[in-house]
Amino acid sequence: MTSAELGAIVILGLALLGSLWKLFTSSEPNQDAAMRKELREMNIESTEALRKTLEGLGTAQQTHLVTVSENIEKLKEGNEKKLDEMRVIV
Repeated sequence: MTSAELGAIVILGLALLGSLWKLFTSSEPNQDAAMRKELREMNIESTEALRKTLEGLGTAQQTHLVTVSENIEKLKEGNEKKLDEMRVIV
């Protein structure tokens, strides 16, 4: 996880904690309903941000795996060539 993604998660978490604090310290019914709505919206936003982050990480991992597979194949071919050369010499 990159530092930007971690920072976004921390900021969203702190905002959620602040909203929870306001929810539990207020006593008016209208404020309670508004706070619950705000919390619900924040939860949806943070869930969406987390989903996008995980999708991005998955895409990056797939790209990296393709590169690793290509490198392994190149190493394998190089090793086979060297082995064949050694067999000719011996």
